[in-house]
Amino acid sequence: MNITKGKLILILSIPFIILLAWGIFITFRLSSTEATLKQSLATLSQTQNELADTKQQLTGVRTELTTTQDTLAQTKTTLSQTQTQLDTTKTELTGTITQLLTTQSQLASTQSQLSSATTELVSTKSQLSDTQSQLASSQQQLADDQKTLLALGITVHSAPTAWDFNGQQWTHTDNTQG
Repeated sequence: MNITKGKLILILSIPFIILLAWGIFITFRLSSTEATLKQSLATLSQTQNELADTKQQLTGVRTELTTTQDTLAQTKTTLSQTQTQLDTTKTELTGTITQLLTTQSQLASTQSQLSSATTELVSTKSQLSDTQSQLASSQQQLADDQKTLLALGITVHSAPTAWDFNGQQWTHTDNTQG
């Protein structure tokens, strides 16, 4: 076998060229993989930043939820107190209504009594007027009788007796010397 130096170099250089081509290909692939890896790292970093932002937002939402729950608990307490006050007011109102109804009933009874008293007063005034008329008539008759007795020469002597009737003072004289 006659291998010439040129052939030998060519035979020996083919694996080296293949190896060199393979190295260039692997280097290109590594560069491409490195670029993809850098892009993946950038995406991962961005995702981590977004995750941190989301975590902060979630913390804010949790804080707001806790505040809302506290406010809700306070509102429930206030509502319960207001309901208790409302129940107390309803009870007081029921008592007041009962008192009002009792007072209205008493007022109606008092008005009825007043009406009866007014009727009785009118009747009493009428009787008083009649009695005063009779008294005036009796006094006139007495005065006439006294004039007649005096004209006949009869003198009546007796001590007058005073007495009260319906807040009026009256005098009465008995004829003790007949």
